Amino acid sequence: MLKKMLNKITLILITFASFHACTTTSKNEQNTSVYFRKDIAIKTDKIILFPTMYLTKHNFVEENKIFKGTLIDAKIISSWASNLNKATLLPIPRQVLNEIPAAWESMYILASMMDNSEEIKKNVNNSVLEKFVHNITKKYGKNSVLALSVVFENENEYISTHTVHKNIGLYDTKSMSWKWITKDTFDSSFIPVPYDVAVGKIISNSFDAVKKQNKDKLF
Repeated sequence: MLKKMLNKITLILITFASFHACTTTSKNEQNTSVYFRKDIAIKTDKIILFPTMYLTKHNFVEENKIFKGTLIDAKIISSWASNLNKATLLPIPRQVLNEIPAAWESMYILASMMDNSEEIKKNVNNSVLEKFVHNITKKYGKNSVLALSVVFENENEYISTHTVHKNIGLYDTKSMSWKWITKDTFDSSFIPVPYDVAVGKIISNSFDAVKKQNKDKLF
């Protein structure tokens, strides 16, 4: 009995160690934090890029339907487009989310997961997210992966606090896990810049940080 218990504990420890050996978290010179899964190999021909989400604790859907992220989305579309290799980029307009079943609920789940990367596995069996991913890959191709970005302050909050936090991530639909997530902050206390410019700087720093981590590639 004791031997079986010790064997079980050993197996758990080996599994835990293996997972963490394949997962790295690092920071670059611009202080961008990168969560990166070396054990997830992305083989895709299509990147499904969703509009930038505003991760608010109240009225997520309503706030995001009116969130003014046009310039931010243009910047991130441009950044992805210049790093596609042979894949195709498919940006999803904000209004199209209204037509995809469970899209807004799934956006909230994914956005929330991005800020808590160490808890990813607890969300793998989420039926809403699984159904959403199934519908997306059925519509756009089984090798599609999901790209998402999140801001934690809207323009009014940025003007008030002079700070904006942003996460960007690439989600693998086969393993139902994030391949990578970046986290960064821009503080304009000393150098006042417009909201869109501040977020744009984070996007540039974040893509550079991932490419540095992944042999000059995003996937």
